[in-house]
Amino acid sequence: METIQQYLLPCNGELDINLVEDINNLDEKVLRVMIGLAQIECLPADRNHILVKMLIGRLYNANFKLKDLVEKFNRSPKTIRKWGMALLTGVMSEL
Repeated sequence: METIQQYLLPCNGELDINLVEDINNLDEKVLRVMIGLAQIECLPADRNHILVKMLIGRLYNANFKLKDLVEKFNRSPKTIRKWGMALLTGVMSEL
C-alpha cells in the first residue's frame, strides 16, 4: 500500500522548495527535493547533473516564479529559461 504524504502549500506565493543533501542506503550522496514536507524527487547530489537541470526546467515550465528559482538554485534567469524551453521543444542538447 502506498503512503500518502501531506504537504504544506506555499504562503504568499513564495517558493516552498527545500534542497536537502543526504546519503542514501547505497552510501551515495543524493539531493532530496522537498515541497513543504513532501519529497518530490531524489537526484544525484551533483548540481550540474542533467536530472537537476531538468528539474529546474520543469519547475520553470510549471510557472514557479523565475526570481525564486534564481535564488534557490543559483542559476541565471537566461539559463533557467533555456532549460525550460529545451524541455518543451525536445532539444536536449540545450541542457
